[in-house]
Amino acid sequence: MDSARSSPKRIVVADGQPIFREAMLRIVRGTFPQAELYVASDLESLMARREVDPELIVLDFLCPDYDPVFSARWLRGEFPYASIIFVSSLDDRRMIGNVVANGADGHIGKSATPEEIAEALQAIVAGAPAGRPTAPSSRNRGELTPRQREILDLMAEGRSNKEIGRALNISPFTVRIHVSAVLRFLEVETRAAAVAKAISTGLYPRF
Repeated sequence: MDSARSSPKRIVVADGQPIFREAMLRIVRGTFPQAELYVASDLESLMARREVDPELIVLDFLCPDYDPVFSARWLRGEFPYASIIFVSSLDDRRMIGNVVANGADGHIGKSATPEEIAEALQAIVAGAPAGRPTAPSSRNRGELTPRQREILDLMAEGRSNKEIGRALNISPFTVRIHVSAVLRFLEVETRAAAVAKAISTGLYPRF
């Protein structure tokens, strides 16, 4: 995992439901114990957090009058340098893809366990997709992380997610998060297409 991107210093947890907000705070605090945490319950309080310059925003959709794609695009404009991760009950895969394409760095289902949410938060922060603006001190998001390169190498060898997980000592859930980030980076929809493009562009093999 890329340590420069895996330990955000300022995090905002935003959700209109107090019970879920408190649960997410506990998960985020345990995942990033060195970070300063801030909360927001609605759009107004979220906007008030701009002054803290958050590096990570974890939220449910806070724009009930707009669709998720609009919300993602709007939030990216308001917080251009932050990683933005939605944790919601949205289960439409096409919509989730559009949300990511329009500004979000990732989406995690609310049905995931606390352990899975923590793993996904770390994986998404470490492997945020390309195409976002970057602050001067941040990692170039136009590059694959070292972990993503390992995943790509094993994908090229024909390994399954379970086999990749065993090889890297990570869970299949975390493997899926990284594979999705690789597919987004390469702008393809399948593993086979990802490997083919990686070979044609010189990303694989690395040596």
